[in-house]
Amino acid sequence: MAPRPAYDLVVYRRSTFCPDLIDTRRWLYAWNVPYRQVNHDLDEAIAWRLDAWLGSRTVPTLVVAERGALDPIAPPAEANLKALRNTDRGTMLHEPEEGTLRAFLMRHGFLS
Repeated sequence: MAPRPAYDLVVYRRSTFCPDLIDTRRWLYAWNVPYRQVNHDLDEAIAWRLDAWLGSRTVPTLVVAERGALDPIAPPAEANLKALRNTDRGTMLHEPEEGTLRAFLMRHGFLS
């Protein structure tokens, strides 16, 4: 097991099939990165968070949060909410590609 990072990595997803989520989870597993997964379509409070942050429910969205929390440790950087694919917002990452995900995880101490 990898040592526990200082923060939680929370993966917002939906319970139905999502190819981007399959890739993201495969990379996290291969790199031995612990994460918590929450389903926005099964919990209204979680869905509300995505709506408030993004105006939509873009998945997968990854958030660096305090342990046990769901909100990012700092407000995410501004972004074009109509084009979030592969957008790193500091404490929040949307629909990542492999390189962007790796850089995000390294910056927050999930990878060395």
